[in-house]
Amino acid sequence: MAIRFAHTLLPLKKRKIMDKIFGTIKSFFSGVSELLITLLSVGILVQVLFGGAVFGIDVVGNVTGLIDSLGNSGFVGLLAVIILVKLIDRK
Repeated sequence: MAIRFAHTLLPLKKRKIMDKIFGTIKSFFSGVSELLITLLSVGILVQVLFGGAVFGIDVVGNVTGLIDSLGNSGFVGLLAVIILVKLIDRK
């Protein structure tokens, strides 16, 4: 008796449609995360060059506070940093 997985029970046409839907969702969130990373880096660059807050937000202070809070968390903070780096580096 063979074990069947859920995706093998779907007809081929429905599987292709679901693959397209999940591909679209994945590419959307990938684009949003790339946009946010770009805005973060531009915010840091503008704040370093001009010395003021960008749109009223202290980007460098927020990033520094995040790094400090992760550093004070010990091993859990280290795991969070590793996961964030893997998410950002995944392309």
